[in-house]
Amino acid sequence: PRLGAPLEPGRLRLDSGLAQIVFYNGARVAIEGPAVIQVNSSTEATLDRGKLTAEVPPQARGFRVVAPRLDVTDLGTSFGLNIAGE
Repeated sequence: PRLGAPLEPGRLRLDSGLAQIVFYNGARVAIEGPAVIQVNSSTEATLDRGKLTAEVPPQARGFRVVAPRLDVTDLGTSFGLNIAGE
């Protein structure tokens, strides 16, 4: 993906470093590599492994992150996840 270009739904792998995804609803997700994330839609992502921090403003209420054995639907707050890979 190019910097600032819209992302289509799909799987992204970050070997190292940091990346930020800003969803159309205003939710901001920072991931730290190594990480694997699937952008499912404009309001949902799946984190397979890695560290994720999400900032969800009130207008993005209902933003969802799915992870192994975990499903988080945010109500307009901030949260973080650390999913260990295999």
